[in-house]
Amino acid sequence: MDTSHVLAFLGALQDVRELLSGLARYCNHDGLMAIESVTGYLNQPSATQTHEVTSDMLLLATLCCPKDVGNATFHHLDPVTDIGRLALQRIGAALLRSAGTSDLDERQLTLSLAASTVQNVLAARHLCLGALQASLSVYNCFRLFRFAHECGISPLRQAAEQICLANLPCGSAPTYDDAGFVLLQHDQLQNLLQSDALQVSSELDVFRAIMAWADAAPKIRTPLVAPLVQRCVRLGTMDLGQLELLDQEPGVVASQDITRIVARAYVMRLVGMPAAAGPAASRPRDSVAMASHSKAAAASPVEMGEEEEEEGEAWSPVAFLPPLTDGVV
Repeated sequence: MDTSHVLAFLGALQDVRELLSGLARYCNHDGLMAIESVTGYLNQPSATQTHEVTSDMLLLATLCCPKDVGNATFHHLDPVTDIGRLALQRIGAALLRSAGTSDLDERQLTLSLAASTVQNVLAARHLCLGALQASLSVYNCFRLFRFAHECGISPLRQAAEQICLANLPCGSAPTYDDAGFVLLQHDQLQNLLQSDALQVSSELDVFRAIMAWADAAPKIRTPLVAPLVQRCVRLGTMDLGQLELLDQEPGVVASQDITRIVARAYVMRLVGMPAAAGPAASRPRDSVAMASHSKAAAASPVEMGEEEEEEGEAWSPVAFLPPLTDGVV
């Protein structure tokens, strides 16, 4: 068989193994409808040549898997749902078309697909991706983002990321998928919070999201908060009033490292210098810029003038704290 078919099979099978495990847990009614809208087309006779999976290909797949070929590597905390089981049945019935394929669990279905044809494995990947993308919502976006990120499934990760960026939990304003948010890995959280597309009303929301994440596992995550604040909160875009509000946040008061970061940003704002190196630190996100513009448009000229005068006279007792230590990245 052509090498391209072998590589396509190995890559698709790796994705299918993970996607079926996700589908069994996160598929909803919309995802099921997405499967059923395609399976009718798959059941029609096709003139496309099929490529049977050989024993050598299965051996390669086994050698490439850290676990059994049929077992997903990602550990889900959510249980398999009734709709998820039904989705697996629909895929098995559409692709395998043989007796006994309607009651297969995720592992059995993966093994059955792996022993059939390359086209079946590719089609299963397509069906699973479409169903999970259709199932994405504010109720599961962070869990599916984490799942897709760790499994290297880019199309699903990108789709989940768009919903995550619009539904960041900000202290007293929780998101629908709080359970998924606090499970994010450090690098996953940082990637989201550094995005220009993050939809927040101010950088205070970003700080509060960091604290909500850290509070879920304080012993492990508290040392990570100061670096996250410095890398993700765009202090250079905050005015003096916002920095003073940030300085009063319990998470800032409780941490000398974070207090120093905020103090330095305050001093830099007073003297008109950038708060941190790099253009992103002083470039407002689109959502913050729009919120500021709307607030300014709603204010009267007199109020704006008074606000500017107060800003010029503002001061904070944290302004003369010593410079950041080497321990704060």
